Amino acid sequence: MAFDAGMVRCVCSELSNKLCGGRIDKIHQPEKDEILLVIRSGSENYKLVISASANNARIHLGTDNKENPPTPPQFCILLRKHLSSGRITEITQLGFERVVRISVESKDEMGYPQKRHIYAEIMGKYSNIMLTDGDDKILGVIRPVDFTTSQKRQVLSGMKYEMPPKQDKASPLEETREGFISKYESFRGSSEDKFISSSYLGISSLTAREISYVAQDTGALSLWYSFSACMELIKSCRFRPVIVYDDNGKPIEYSFCDIRQYGSSARTEYHESASRVIEIYFRSRDNLDHTRQRGADLFKLINNIKNRIVKKTQLQLTELEMADKKEEYKLYGDLITANIYALKRGMTSVRLINYYDESCPEIEIPLDSRLSTSQNAQMYYKKYAKAKNAVIELEK
Repeated sequence: MAFDAGMVRCVCSELSNKLCGGRIDKIHQPEKDEILLVIRSGSENYKLVISASANNARIHLGTDNKENPPTPPQFCILLRKHLSSGRITEITQLGFERVVRISVESKDEMGYPQKRHIYAEIMGKYSNIMLTDGDDKILGVIRPVDFTTSQKRQVLSGMKYEMPPKQDKASPLEETREGFISKYESFRGSSEDKFISSSYLGISSLTAREISYVAQDTGALSLWYSFSACMELIKSCRFRPVIVYDDNGKPIEYSFCDIRQYGSSARTEYHESASRVIEIYFRSRDNLDHTRQRGADLFKLINNIKNRIVKKTQLQLTELEMADKKEEYKLYGDLITANIYALKRGMTSVRLINYYDESCPEIEIPLDSRLSTSQNAQMYYKKYAKAKNAVIELEK
């Protein structure tokens, strides 16, 4: 996945062309880390999706309809208060970072004009969405970051908005051939794509591999021509939004430029709209995740049912084994009845001759000392009847 600075520039170019001058009609927060702005621009209605999800962070125009919570979250209420009916004046990428600033002119409760900014930081697990006033004082944040979360950068209401800490990397859009070659010659890494992604801001591994692939020949000069061609494409906004599919039709990558590194093992699909590319990719990914989760839930359900059946079966087999003693219970009842004159209450056991066996052996029969002789006999007859019925039911 490559929502790098090049992709952000590509999306910003599209959003700026379509949304600047538009009015914000509706504001929703369908997910805890996602907002949706319905914007009327010209004769069209657009849905601007901004997600700060750790796995699916993105910004684009969407078409999907998500169900909104019955009670809007606090951040959504704050956005409605400050942005409703406001007009978008500017959408820009800050530097060559994965940060988008949306400037909005609206009116306060007294009807006076005010300026507000939405900052969307598309940075993986560090993604965030903030609302600031015209002086960049943070009014609200969708994912507050305090000292317990990060020692390097806190993002809380009342603080001044500051860009994420700068990395020790150069801006690729300002690089010269001499500077590029000098960096390349002093690089001690293992590959050209590692050199690009570790030396320059905002370039994803996918884009770095593509630059290296297009260069073909190893060497600083060949790599520079490929690198500068990619940067010129970004500076001139000559984007070619593309989705890359594997042999099974699953989208595996998307980008703002041609992706040829997969060769014949993948299929590419081009679109005029970067938003369309992003929406297709993430919709497919969400569907796959949903299917995978649904499959996991089904497997869990089946395993639980299986375990219950196995446990129940073991219990029934144990009961069946116990029920096999039914003839023994009947024998005990018969022998006690036949010798009822010789037994007394209070006995715990008795040894009687088994007349039903040709060898007439003596067998020991346990007795309940609390019961009379006839009650002990009835106890064994009841056990016999119960075991006989249990065998019928258990075998079913």
